[in-house]
Amino acid sequence: MKLKLSYVEGVKHPVAGEVLYSRREISGENSSEVQRYKKFLADTLPFLASNPNDCEDILKKINRVAEKEVEEFEIEGEDVEAIIRMPTVQIDILLDDHLIDNPDGRFSLSEFQNAVFAWREFLEMPKSKNSLVVREL
Repeated sequence: MKLKLSYVEGVKHPVAGEVLYSRREISGENSSEVQRYKKFLADTLPFLASNPNDCEDILKKINRVAEKEVEEFEIEGEDVEAIIRMPTVQIDILLDDHLIDNPDGRFSLSEFQNAVFAWREFLEMPKSKNSLVVREL
C-alpha cells in the first residue's frame, strides 16, 4: 500500500482567502484493502496526531514497545484510539461500536510507524498545494 499526503483547495473564505485541507490517499491493487487502509489508517492520522510533536510522541511509544521496554501503549485521539502492542497496532474509531476492536483496524507496527513518519513529515511542510509526501507502507 502507498500513502500519499497533499493539500487540496477548499472553498474561498471571505477573510482568510484560499483555504487548504489535507488530503490523505491510499493506493494499492486490492480495492477492499485500499478502503480499509484509508478508513482506519489514513483518515485517522489527523485525529491521533494534530502536529509534529504528537507524531514524535507516538513514534517514541512505538519504539518503546518494539524494544520491549513496555508491553502496550494506548494513544487517545479525537474519537479514535490506537493501541500499540507487538506486533500490531489496533486502531479503533470510537463513534461506532462495530469499529472498535475490528480486525480491519489492525496494522503491523511498521505500517503504522511509516504512516506516522509520513504524517509528521507532511505536517512539517509549508501549507501549500506543492507540499507532497508519498510513502510505501
